[in-house]
Amino acid sequence: MTVHESRAEIPSQYARESPPHPETLVNFRVGLSSIDKAGLEKALYDVSVPGSPLYGKHLSVDEVKSYTSASSISVAAVTEWLAEYGITDVRLETAVHDYISFTAPVYVANDLFDAEFHSFVHIPTGKRAIRTLQYSIPKELVSHVSVVQPSTSFDLAKPLGISVSYGKRDNVNASCANTIVPECLQDLYDIPTTPATQSSNRIAVPGFIDYWAQYADLEAFLERLRPDMPSNTSFSVEFIDGGMNPQGPQYAGYEANLDTQYTVGMATNVPTTFISVGPNTTDGAAIGYLDIVEYLSNMTNPPQVMSMSYGYEEWWLTPALAEQICDVYNGTRC
Repeated sequence: MTVHESRAEIPSQYARESPPHPETLVNFRVGLSSIDKAGLEKALYDVSVPGSPLYGKHLSVDEVKSYTSASSISVAAVTEWLAEYGITDVRLETAVHDYISFTAPVYVANDLFDAEFHSFVHIPTGKRAIRTLQYSIPKELVSHVSVVQPSTSFDLAKPLGISVSYGKRDNVNASCANTIVPECLQDLYDIPTTPATQSSNRIAVPGFIDYWAQYADLEAFLERLRPDMPSNTSFSVEFIDGGMNPQGPQYAGYEANLDTQYTVGMATNVPTTFISVGPNTTDGAAIGYLDIVEYLSNMTNPPQVMSMSYGYEEWWLTPALAEQICDVYNGTRC
């Protein structure tokens, strides 16, 4: 066995509790290594860099999967390893990346991964999660396994705040140094206020961790800050992982409201879809970051752009999961 991921400390706002009952069931997901990660990165640059002969010639979903899928050897190796521990009810998930999913009690997981899974509580919310500070896999599987979830990464409790700074520009109102409104962004980045003319363009805006977008708040936003737009301009809604979008002041989520308001208010007349990601995610501490990409990738005609402002402090995630998320998003950009 060799240590695959570890962390020295748990994130702030989390506290360790006693070990969970040994029979507690945990849903695991083993990310399998991509067959050609280097090829995926090259394809990304080929379609993204002006001057490249392949610039703008984006790949189909099947072409992306030719880089990101796992080899049959990896699938067999991981499946055989799990069977040695009596884990035979496994599911191979083939999306942008390939995963092997299974359910196991804590005592089996501790043995399988040479780990000590504990229960951790997020103090401000009381949310609990079963995690470990270190886990191992057989040495011969290192080249086949990219990440195991849940393991050493922790969930995002709330979105991170951001700050905006810019150099002085004569056409920008001085008030923009303190408060950013659509006019500031339009002046800073020369964004036109004229309506979009390409009718096929669409934008998706995701919402995570029970942050929901409010129709009434968007209407008030447009009335106050984009009076040149019809105030009844709205967004459509789709749901994954048990998501919902209840309405009312008590359900307003500032991140979801911010994202939908500025997307609708800046991309004038571009149809916007709010995708609400619920709590039934399959990607552990990624809180749906991976699930939503797989959802979009399985669509015949997905939105061309997804605008997402959520983020993590890097040390909440281990490098393996961060790389997994990065690879999945790079695949969608190809």
